[in-house]
Amino acid sequence: MKRYFIITAICLSLNSLSSYAQVGMTTNNPNKDSALDLNITNGTNTKGLLLPKVALTAINIASPMLTHVAGMRVYNTATDGSGVNAVTPGQYYNDGSKWVRCADDNLGNHIATQTLNMANNNITGATNISTQTAKIAKGTDNGTPATGNIATAADDSGNIVWKPANTLPGAISNVIEYFGSGKVSVPANTQKSVLAAKSFNVPRLSTLVITSSALGAPSAVGAPVQGSIDLYFDGVKVISTYYSGADAPNNLLWGLSNFSTSKKVIQNVATGTHTIELKAKSWYNTTMFNTDPYADKWAGALSTDTQALASRLTVVVYNQ
Repeated sequence: MKRYFIITAICLSLNSLSSYAQVGMTTNNPNKDSALDLNITNGTNTKGLLLPKVALTAINIASPMLTHVAGMRVYNTATDGSGVNAVTPGQYYNDGSKWVRCADDNLGNHIATQTLNMANNNITGATNISTQTAKIAKGTDNGTPATGNIATAADDSGNIVWKPANTLPGAISNVIEYFGSGKVSVPANTQKSVLAAKSFNVPRLSTLVITSSALGAPSAVGAPVQGSIDLYFDGVKVISTYYSGADAPNNLLWGLSNFSTSKKVIQNVATGTHTIELKAKSWYNTTMFNTDPYADKWAGALSTDTQALASRLTVVVYNQ
């Protein structure tokens, strides 16, 4: 009879355990949503959970476990492995294929394995951001980069946009060069165009640096010349330079002259089409411009030197 009573009590106990899935190690009233409740009954917890301490060798190696088991959690005591597979002391859990370090700070010294989405948050207080493969996919204007573009500040708040290099303030957007052609004879007390008006386009508010050169030579032996070279921009004279020319004593350097050169800076040039022209005024005797030194038998000139004495204009366009 006594034997039957003991067997009946054991069965009742097992039936009672199977009725409740919760186990309380330090409490008589385990949380019904937990499989294991370690809280002290009276709610005054002064103890912690001490995880098994193991020495991992690398995040991609299960050892000292036999295999990767998803959900396994340990405290690693070793510093081992290399590169992305390195491990350092701290808590790790296993995702079924590798060990993953549990986050113990906001970011820390981690190697990201997926995209970090900052959403509307900022990175502030960084001393250095060093990488060889980082990309800025889009600017704050949603524009995407193209070959030759530069990431630049859109405002004083640090917003970045992509812009073609030649559209940025201070960049050179265009360089234009013109040469005079055909001999031009300028009689005394007259003015003629030695480099006919040329039109060019300015794509945005700009500063122009214009360099002009022209050589005035006497039209006859014993007839020295002098006068002015005048630069016109949009039909208005913006600068003048002096020229002179005289014969050499032995006539080997017939029409001995030097180039008269000027440089003019013009700011706040509006977007649109503009014109530029070079004119010459003779103060004394007839002056020749755009002469062909070979055709006019200048000493030593070759047939390939036809542009040597040509008037010229160079326009460098800078963005403002």
